[in-house]
Amino acid sequence: MAGGLLVAATLLVAGCGGGGTRESATDSNSPPQNAPATPTPTSSPSAPTRSPEPTNPAEPTNPADRRLVTATVSGGIDGRHQSVLVNADGSYTTLSGAKPVGRDKMKPDELTKLRKALAESDFTKLPRINMRSQPIPDGLTTAVVHQGHEVVTDGSKPVPALDRIVAALPLP
Repeated sequence: MAGGLLVAATLLVAGCGGGGTRESATDSNSPPQNAPATPTPTSSPSAPTRSPEPTNPAEPTNPADRRLVTATVSGGIDGRHQSVLVNADGSYTTLSGAKPVGRDKMKPDELTKLRKALAESDFTKLPRINMRSQPIPDGLTTAVVHQGHEVVTDGSKPVPALDRIVAALPLP
């Protein structure tokens, strides 16, 4: 127990030093050796804290801010589960069932085609669910997320704008 108190006291005293020079015990302003150490605050507790500025303001630090579109195709007789996560700069990550993750970058014309399909779709106004009431045996379900809006289809109801987006994606 005494060792624990010694460690706590050492940490308390070490934390109060503030990195400055140590005053001598004979200094008239220093407390007596047996007096308890009292930390003095270095800043007001109500002072706002600022997070560091990003090194490149044009590059969002939050990955979600960089994401252009995400799509997942699942189901089918083969039990597939394929996803692609496309960033605003055209870089993308693919996931395909048990296969390892792949990373690549879309060609400029491919990215332009995808951006055009997204812009022309008025994506946030597309119906969120485009599926039959009964599941299609061995059917595929496609879920696309853009600007926080998700649209899901099983292909049974035509959604041409969504079909153009899916066709422009670099799905595995």
